[in-house]
Amino acid sequence: MIHKCISQVPGTAQFRKNGWYCESCGIGPLQLGSFSEAEAARTALVLMNK
Repeated sequence: MIHKCISQVPGTAQFRKNGWYCESCGIGPLQLGSFSEAEAARTALVLMNK
């Protein structure tokens, strides 16, 4: 699974595409666990900016 952050702006159509995708088949976006998409997007941004 890979997390794709399409947009950082909540409420936009692109933001709704943020989420976890299967790297091999591309299915998604999926929500894993109890984390909100906003929390996952913040984590993805931190990881991408390292």
